Amino acid sequence: MEYDTGGNRPMSTPSFTMTSTTYTANLNMPGYGKIIKNKTNEIQLLNFWSGEITVLDKNTSNDNLILSGIEYTTSTVSKGDISNKVDTIFDIQNDGEEITITNLEDSLNNVYIIKSFGIETTKPWSKGFKYDIELEYVRDV
Repeated sequence: MEYDTGGNRPMSTPSFTMTSTTYTANLNMPGYGKIIKNKTNEIQLLNFWSGEITVLDKNTSNDNLILSGIEYTTSTVSKGDISNKVDTIFDIQNDGEEITITNLEDSLNNVYIIKSFGIETTKPWSKGFKYDIELEYVRDV
């Protein structure tokens, strides 16, 4: 399932909130940000000599959420502010700390761990920083 302004369903939320036990941050998701939800199940198909077929649903192997957006420097937000936010997100990821996501659609507001986080400057315009954060579902809020 993917939501973005280039798809069938425009995003209604310009930002989301990420909260851990030690940190709270708002991350911007402008109209061209993305939310991608992936879910895969592991199944096994057994064919018996008798002609009988059995399908085993082993488990949900992953339930990931990928959020993309841009953080901007403004008159009140410096590159240092964004750098501090990025450092903290990397710390949360490295510590395996659970985070709660809010201000998205109700079905996406859950508890996750950060699987990966990447950020880069938007060239040639150096006032924006594009980020992608991949989250693994832990449980409902």
